[in-house]
Amino acid sequence: MNTGRLYLISALCAALVGVSSGEAAAARTVKGTLVSAVRESVTIKTDGDGKPLTFQVAPNAAILRGQMGKDLRKAKLAEFGVGDRIVAVVNDKGLGTSIKAYYAISRGTMLSIRGDKVFYRDGRSVKLRPGMPIVFDDGKLGRAADLKPGSRLICRVNPVTGEAWTVIAKLPQGTSTAVAPYRPNVTLVKPVIKSITYKAAAELKPREWMKVELTGTPGGRAVCQVKGLIPRTEMKETAPGVYVAHVMVPSGKTARNEPLVGYLTVNGLDAAPVQAAKLITVEATKEEVAAVPPAKVMPVTPEPEPEPQPAPEAVAPPAPEPAPEPASAPQPVVEPPKPEPPKAKAPVAVTSPRMGERIQRTLTIVGSAEPGANVMVTVSYSNQMAGILDLSGQVSSQLVAVAPNGEFRMGPIPLEGPLATNGLVFTITASYPDAPDQSAVVSVFGDRT
Repeated sequence: MNTGRLYLISALCAALVGVSSGEAAAARTVKGTLVSAVRESVTIKTDGDGKPLTFQVAPNAAILRGQMGKDLRKAKLAEFGVGDRIVAVVNDKGLGTSIKAYYAISRGTMLSIRGDKVFYRDGRSVKLRPGMPIVFDDGKLGRAADLKPGSRLICRVNPVTGEAWTVIAKLPQGTSTAVAPYRPNVTLVKPVIKSITYKAAAELKPREWMKVELTGTPGGRAVCQVKGLIPRTEMKETAPGVYVAHVMVPSGKTARNEPLVGYLTVNGLDAAPVQAAKLITVEATKEEVAAVPPAKVMPVTPEPEPEPQPAPEAVAPPAPEPAPEPASAPQPVVEPPKPEPPKAKAPVAVTSPRMGERIQRTLTIVGSAEPGANVMVTVSYSNQMAGILDLSGQVSSQLVAVAPNGEFRMGPIPLEGPLATNGLVFTITASYPDAPDQSAVVSVFGDRT
């Protein structure tokens, strides 16, 4: 009896061990450094051999992130930073069911830099990732060689490798970096019209075509006009800074020495209007003047002359009959190809993010516009302060193609360095390049809490 019970207990233990070992074999823990986190896919550089490992995130995965020594908090995959320490549980289907990201913060005043290491005044050091950019607090990007003793550093560090992946530096007072500014195109330059000319027949007549060409600052919206004759007409930028329009002189209108004037707007700034050197004169055609057929010329025989026979020969009634020739002469003038009237485009709209939304680690812009068109999307930032506390600039300005379904997309844009400052206001502006004054504008708030 005792022997039977012993066998039964042994069998149960073996079964439990088998279940436990099966569950252990079904899942494994992977550790390494984050290389990328795109949508639902995570790639890490594994500890030891350093080989890349990619796994998908399970639908109900537990995703946490936090600073070493502090509590982890729930996070989205987009909040992970490249270089974070990753500890993940991956099941037998290759799906990550638990993903934890860790990072450390290193602060200090720089004493010196040797090779790829920065030494603090208190004796600590931090290793810099090879070739990594340094983000300076005045909005400039530089290299490690631009750092100077006395600089105050804030570094995001992998807690295991000790390697810094993000470095924000504040130089000692009275020093500056000799690097290109991080925020391009902050100062807008007023546009200029260099010239405006037109090509047409020597004597302009109604229903004849004229080609207008304006040269000036590229990337703007140009308009031409002849007061009382040609209304304000949109011009197309056929080459950088070259705007062209084909205009037909309307019927029933005349002009005498009227100026052709060009207007140009770039980035919301207007150039000084310029008029063409050659004035425009349009005379009415014989067709318009002679709306009623001309009266037939009858011969007049002088009374003193008794010989009327020569008179009909000298002033023959058929003489005025060549009149139909001028009537047909203007016909070819109407033949130049007529430009197709511009098709009304669908308005540009930003559908995501929404006005007032709070953004954490990345910014992805989604919108709608005319299928097949191009949309200029500009993202700028500001902390809404003035003077030395001002932190503002341009994140990106990009020409984005609209998909056949009418959707355009830009990003994701990582909010690292100065862009990670809490309370920044990000302004998104989207418009057609030829209609910058008809733009969609959305403002969102940076929130790293």
